[in-house]
Amino acid sequence: FRIIPGQRETIQISLDVPATPASSCKFHYESSGATPENWVLTITGNPQTGELACDVSRQHGAETYLLFNKFSLQLGVDELKQVSVFDNEGRLLEDDQYVVEDSTVQNTPGWSGQIRGIQVKTSISQ
Repeated sequence: FRIIPGQRETIQISLDVPATPASSCKFHYESSGATPENWVLTITGNPQTGELACDVSRQHGAETYLLFNKFSLQLGVDELKQVSVFDNEGRLLEDDQYVVEDSTVQNTPGWSGQIRGIQVKTSISQ
């Protein structure tokens, strides 16, 4: 998908057709910055382990020239088990820059505005 500066959008993908909340990943953002960029949103599931994973990142792991005024990434409906948010240098963002609530990770007020990618994992309830 393409992020255009000044844009506010929600992108959603799902393992199921039609989409169901339990197996969907939803990325919401508000951006500003220089030029449009290509980003990728992926979702994977493992039926043996019940693990569900979602990743949003700059295409090919490139640096971004965008600032994100807001972001949130929601995976499924169960509590997130693992969250990694990466800054523009590819380092893990300090956990005071984001908050995890149930199935969603989102920025905190006054955060730095730079992300290169977010990875989250959860387990699907049986």
